[in-house]
Amino acid sequence: MQVAKHVLEEELKLTINQRKTSITSVKKGVAYLGVIVWENKVTINPKRIKRFKDKIRELPPRNHSMNVETMIKRLNRVLRGWANYFRMANCKRKFSKLMQWIRRRLRMKQMREWKSWKTLFKVLRRNGYTGKYGKISMTRWRNSSCYLIHQTIPNKWFDETGLINLETYKTATPATVLRVILFTRSRIRGPYVRFCERDSVRGYPRTLPYSIICSLLVF
Repeated sequence: MQVAKHVLEEELKLTINQRKTSITSVKKGVAYLGVIVWENKVTINPKRIKRFKDKIRELPPRNHSMNVETMIKRLNRVLRGWANYFRMANCKRKFSKLMQWIRRRLRMKQMREWKSWKTLFKVLRRNGYTGKYGKISMTRWRNSSCYLIHQTIPNKWFDETGLINLETYKTATPATVLRVILFTRSRIRGPYVRFCERDSVRGYPRTLPYSIICSLLVF
């Protein structure tokens, strides 16, 4: 830590936040601007995912009087910005899981609007469903993922209504991240990189500051 502090404060004239600064490496993961930088990939910080879910919960509560179509319009504002920022990470699966959770919340909201299983069955018959079904509660969270609800409100319905689908966003892959790291290391030449490329400076080892700066410099 003293080595990095000397380089940043004495040579580069930067101010270090003692509370947030720590020594780490890409093998352990470097948290930076909402993502975690690893040796060959970039993932979304779990804290940011939790914050995102909390915002979704506050935006359209399941028991709110707002209809589903209006909720989708308000959701899209959040989804569009969030996806455009975090698409730089290796998050294809995470985007898919988040969409499943969002659709389930919207289905639960629609169930509460129907209030009774009778309305559900009317919609099923209108959609041409001829299978067997029984009474289900419109207020239980677990029922929002049952087969009948998916038949009534399929994923296609959300696409037609205009809900932004995170699964359609092109996200980074490990190979893409590796190419960016290699390209940036070969192109950027600043005072800090020149310092790190020296075998030793005043007895300081090369590997310690190099592992810190290259991680932060690229991302």
